[in-house]
Amino acid sequence: MTYTLIADGSAIMESLFVGATQENMVTVYSISNGNTVLTHYCSMGNQPRMKLNGSKSTEAKLVFSYIDATNVKSDRAPRMHDLTLILSDKDHFSQEWTLKADRASTVASYAFERVRTSAEPSGW
Repeated sequence: MTYTLIADGSAIMESLFVGATQENMVTVYSISNGNTVLTHYCSMGNQPRMKLNGSKSTEAKLVFSYIDATNVKSDRAPRMHDLTLILSDKDHFSQEWTLKADRASTVASYAFERVRTSAEPSGW
């Protein structure tokens, strides 16, 4: 997983599974009308959009809720529907992606550890 500041600093691009055998997916986080939003460019070929849900989020848990998606043929078509970022400490976090298909939901969890490079300053 990598993070890149893009669009003159107005968005953060998260690349998932960089160098892995499965397809690389990209999520772009930005601010829209004062809200934190994301667009997930999925290997399923659709692009769900989600908004930070302030009433469900805490300092340690950021909950993004589904707004809509492009390239989804029907309400029953599979798509990522929600994302929860769980910030365990300054070097560990996990993501819980909720896939919705045919009105059923499945949660997939991925755990990540931040590994610093020698050129990177300590702390974030």
